[in-house]
Amino acid sequence: RDVTGVQTCALPISQLAAGLVADMPQPRSLSIYLHAGQISMGFDGDTEGLDAMAQYGARAGEPITGEQTDYDGKAAVRCSLEFRYGAARVEAHAYVKADQAT
Repeated sequence: RDVTGVQTCALPISQLAAGLVADMPQPRSLSIYLHAGQISMGFDGDTEGLDAMAQYGARAGEPITGEQTDYDGKAAVRCSLEFRYGAARVEAHAYVKADQAT
């Protein structure tokens, strides 16, 4: 689903990435995959990081999903968010360790 109200069709993906985070909380990491047309954002697995992901999800109208996994050899939940922003596919994620989950 494309973020509404944003005209981004003809922009290069690096400009799309800059526009995506311009007025939003900054991710811990941001990767651009030119050939795949994908932007990947990593957030911390704490309350602040998940709140930031929720803001992106609210803007795009998409939910955050969770999946049990291992992170550094410990049980964790991988929180994911996927949406379209202009011509780019955006993926955001955060790992919440099981002992930090509430």
